[in-house]
Amino acid sequence: MAKLLKLEHLCKDSEFQSVYQRKRSLSDSHLILYVIDNRLPYSRFGLSVSKKMGNAVQRNRIRRLLREAYRLRKSDIPTGFDFVIIPRSTIILELRVLQNSLVQLSKNLVRRIQREGQSNSLETKIPSNNNRSTS
Repeated sequence: MAKLLKLEHLCKDSEFQSVYQRKRSLSDSHLILYVIDNRLPYSRFGLSVSKKMGNAVQRNRIRRLLREAYRLRKSDIPTGFDFVIIPRSTIILELRVLQNSLVQLSKNLVRRIQREGQSNSLETKIPSNNNRSTS
């Protein structure tokens, strides 16, 4: 099993803020996932567990589950992105469910970002007809 390295964690508040400011997110009934391209050969992740999730013991359990879900499925998650993972509820917090949710959300969100990037590059390549003068 692959170990999580320190460089794979988002630690600074500025790193979290840059991911949030990009406003690219996707969610399901278990997780909310924010993402930004980091231009690195590996992905990084950060966890944000609100006090609404319970006391410190419960929040730490959620963090441990999310870290383990990421560690176990790291090979299935696209590389080159920063992810912020936010749990939605404490109702069903099984490791298997979190793993599947994390992989699905990350793949769908990265696919959406890549589609947006392709459409933006097409817009710059195709000249607009607005510049034509009609006399």
